[in-house]
Amino acid sequence: MNLLFKKWKISYVSYNRSYSQIIQISQRDYSDTVDYSCKNKTFLNPFDKSVHKNLGSENYNSSKKVLPAQKITSTFASHNEKNHPTILLDDPQEMTALSMEKKILSYQVQNWELEKASETLKTFLSHGTVPDRQIVLDIFEHLAFLGQVDNLLNLNEHLKEHSLISNLDFLRCLHYAYCNSGRISEGVEMIRHLFDCVCHGAQKELDADIFFNLLTTKIILHFPHRLKLIQNFINEMETKHPNLKASLWCCYVQAERFAQADEMLKKYAPLKKLIPAQVTKLVQCCGSLDFNVDSVLMWILQQTYIKPGLKSSVFDVLLIYTCKMQDWNKVFHYLLYARKEQIKLHQQTLDFFLNEFLNEFSERTIKDLSHWSDWTRDGY
Repeated sequence: MNLLFKKWKISYVSYNRSYSQIIQISQRDYSDTVDYSCKNKTFLNPFDKSVHKNLGSENYNSSKKVLPAQKITSTFASHNEKNHPTILLDDPQEMTALSMEKKILSYQVQNWELEKASETLKTFLSHGTVPDRQIVLDIFEHLAFLGQVDNLLNLNEHLKEHSLISNLDFLRCLHYAYCNSGRISEGVEMIRHLFDCVCHGAQKELDADIFFNLLTTKIILHFPHRLKLIQNFINEMETKHPNLKASLWCCYVQAERFAQADEMLKKYAPLKKLIPAQVTKLVQCCGSLDFNVDSVLMWILQQTYIKPGLKSSVFDVLLIYTCKMQDWNKVFHYLLYARKEQIKLHQQTLDFFLNEFLNEFSERTIKDLSHWSDWTRDGY
């Protein structure tokens, strides 16, 4: 990847391809982008594990709708030109709008032709063809990776009435775009806008809170010198949203800045009564937030101000997550820890563990283990 800087413009040339995009940023955010790009290379591509995994998927949620082959060909002639010499080779009589959409959009996304992909998406919608949701999400994730905030916002506005991407997925992509472009101050303004919408009933409070958590955690980790923006926002909104200070504590925990989290509780004693709600939200939204589940939840379990009932809920999430990772050594370590600390394990969680663990073995092996258990129990 190449990053070329000219004054306050960034030309991002993705994967040495010919496609490039100029990202306009303000002077005050320029140094943020440079620092973030150079010092946090591993985060520049947050979707590296999933961005291509579903391209070419045969799973479509919408019904197939056939469009005349000539109409499709003429519609996309301006898009294809000499760039897509192979994507229209199927039999036109059997070509459906969805299979055509799949080929064109997959090709454009794989080649990072995101502006073309966005226009193709809009064109298909104008012809009444509903695109595959996964390909739509891929376009949003690629735009987020390139830090194309404006294109992301514009495309979401265009697709809003079609419900092709969940609000939560969009907000996740949006927070990545703000970070990858260095436009942190604009990201904080978006937080303000979302909470204003909550006050007017136009936005779910949970979605606004998740966006706050996502962006604030990244600011703590990668832009600590801009944390004052968040602190000022919290102070301004204290009367309307008094729980935001507790949410900041939660962000310190997610960022594994445990010393700062403890310092907040010492400085603001009333916060302690709000912690159970924050921990509950953390475990309920575990799949929507970005944090190290093992280290964060284990730290929470070790805090004396967390009550036994809440500890059980936290441990349930930790054990289920580790089972899904199939890290069985760690699973048994956690089970021993729970026994030592007298943390109650719910029956549903135990059943999940046993089901996942026993699925690792063949039916014959399970029968042998059962016979061995009977043999040892009877003392033979």
